[in-house]
Amino acid sequence: MRLSIKQVLVVGLSAVTLAGGTVYIQYHTPKEDLDYYYSIMTAQETVAEGVTISSEDHTHLDVCKKITGELASKRKQECLKGFYERYTLAHGVRKAFSHLALLEKETSDFLEDCHYISHGIGHAQLKVNHGDVGKAFATLSEDAYFKNVATCGNGYFHGVIEEYVKGQTDKNKLVELLSKVCKEPLLKNTIDCFHGMGHSAFVQLEYATTDALYVCDHVADDPVRNYSCYMGVFMEMAQDFSTRDLVTVTDGVMSFNICESLDEKYKLACYAQHSVFFENFNTTPKDFKKNINYCKQIEGDEYRMACVKFFAGRAIRAVRYQDVAGMCKNTTNGDERVMCTGVFASRIARSIDSSKSSQLYLQAVRDICQTLPFYLSTHCIELVQHNSEKIYFDSDRSKM
Repeated sequence: MRLSIKQVLVVGLSAVTLAGGTVYIQYHTPKEDLDYYYSIMTAQETVAEGVTISSEDHTHLDVCKKITGELASKRKQECLKGFYERYTLAHGVRKAFSHLALLEKETSDFLEDCHYISHGIGHAQLKVNHGDVGKAFATLSEDAYFKNVATCGNGYFHGVIEEYVKGQTDKNKLVELLSKVCKEPLLKNTIDCFHGMGHSAFVQLEYATTDALYVCDHVADDPVRNYSCYMGVFMEMAQDFSTRDLVTVTDGVMSFNICESLDEKYKLACYAQHSVFFENFNTTPKDFKKNINYCKQIEGDEYRMACVKFFAGRAIRAVRYQDVAGMCKNTTNGDERVMCTGVFASRIARSIDSSKSSQLYLQAVRDICQTLPFYLSTHCIELVQHNSEKIYFDSDRSKM
């Protein structure tokens, strides 16, 4: 029988007195701890009573599933995004996220990632709310279904912003429009609002990178918000990269021309989104243990670290949680391994209890970080508990 987290706090720690104070050493089996916490992640989504995937739904979804040929992965995502936009308009946003959660559990081989798909739910909900962005954000920002939104990388919020600026193609008018929207009183999730700006600016400005980044630079004076917007630009770019000459592959080594030619302040966000680029080159896009090797091709410790961080962030909401430990071991050095594990520890701990001072949060962080060797685990715990800005925001301060 597995002990509860609170029981572990009582019986699973042994106190050892050393010079300078008492150090607590926890005795545990790393694999069991990881499996336990990943099981929490897979079971955290809320499913509304009575929601099922009907035979009619399966008929429509099978159309998406059977898509093959060039850009098949992207076309499947577009197909599913359209299905869930229509489903939301017909059945409501909570039932849509319930339906999506059920589909993830039933067809993990088909539904690789729900982030882009949940953009469609955001599009639909803004229509339901008659263009009121604050209301669309507030609908799912704090209720029981926020877990479902978070599992999909908060793509719902990004879709809301995309729908809000639909049809606007002038960069200065976009700045004027977007500068106001993330300041609405009901809108508390500002970082995802700015990330959504990046997605929408890139699409609305017809995939002109320079113009989209111009919008990001002018919608806020806060570097964290600017960076979040840059990330949205490059994530959207990665979804569509095959239609443009952004990547050169020579003898199996990829050269990302777009990142290398950018101004220095944009490069971290560009390299952070490399995991999305990489997935388009693989028949097994969610094999994170294997695919994190691509980060090693990036020159520059800080850029490579940005790649590792976002790979870890994507993996934590992917279906194959068991790849996590092997993925982090396959990084370039100890600093990257600490960061990789720290991202998992932080995300999982927050999914259990968002209060960073709670015993549940702290115990989850320690359990996961202690799957690393002792000399790395202490750095991992310190990173998550006291320096979490390094996990969530890349800047000069993020270098390990």
